[in-house]
Amino acid sequence: MSAALSLGALGLASCSRDVAEAPNSPRVRLRVALDARPSALHGGLFQAMADGLYARRNLTVEPISGEVQPGAAQRLAAGTAELALGFDSQALLNLRSGGAPVRAVAAFFQKDPRALAVRGETPLTDLAALAPRPFAFEESDLAAFWPLIQARYGIAVDRLLSGDSALELFQATPDAVLAVDIGPELEAAARAAAQPLQWRLPAEEGFAGYGSLVIAPDGFARDNARALSAFIVATAEGWRDYLARDPAPAHGLISRAAPGVTAESLMAQRQRIIDAGLVLGGDAPVYGIGSMTLERWRDYVEAAAAVGAVATETDPADVFTVDFLPGRG
Repeated sequence: MSAALSLGALGLASCSRDVAEAPNSPRVRLRVALDARPSALHGGLFQAMADGLYARRNLTVEPISGEVQPGAAQRLAAGTAELALGFDSQALLNLRSGGAPVRAVAAFFQKDPRALAVRGETPLTDLAALAPRPFAFEESDLAAFWPLIQARYGIAVDRLLSGDSALELFQATPDAVLAVDIGPELEAAARAAAQPLQWRLPAEEGFAGYGSLVIAPDGFARDNARALSAFIVATAEGWRDYLARDPAPAHGLISRAAPGVTAESLMAQRQRIIDAGLVLGGDAPVYGIGSMTLERWRDYVEAAAAVGAVATETDPADVFTVDFLPGRG
């Protein structure tokens, strides 16, 4: 996930202008660059669209699939997207390390949705027990997620499998551990393995990273505070309704945006989001959906700095703001 925002975006200062309005419409247009192909991991956004939650707040929201080039970093820099959505904590730090003036303004996943998965029927209860096995990680995760996991569980360097595709490595290595998100990637891995998979989130064992961040250029946030706050509130309501009510409206829009995805797959992804407490776990019961804390950011930044994934002088208080969250701004 983080690689999609790893390029520097030094031109982001251009986003300080007022956001464009949709032609012949009083609504504010927000183009939102997603981290990946639309899936249940973006369910709250699509539920808010389907239920008219953005329209009620005078917003026209246009999601841009992560499959479409250029990527989110380039779009933010060029002003062809106002916001990025769906990325993890490291993605934000990568952008800032490249000189981009951006911050996280909400975290709709209280936990990083990446899991470690293995074949078998026995539930995973202790990820440290997997340390002697070979590990398959995508290239995009090698700069930060792999060293963080390696350090946390004391995994030897030679346990990392080499190859172009983590999924192919996992398919060819029966005892391998695969790093995979619990959305559509997990289902692809199960198909490749041709047997059930067991998975567990490092977040369940103290991994501090957030997921589904809303990343906003500083200039955009400053000049469009009302629209940004409205977007966050509506998306939080979308997540609430997507998880507690009928998700069919969101799934209909996702299916149109990602042809080939099935209703069965989307329902299974949604259930994993619920079971893992991605949206409603962590600090959400206390501070609300989308909340972030300095303690969590400090924990992640310190861990990332310890493995060289971010500069040691990075100030965790400077990478996020709660000013646009409900009741905080």
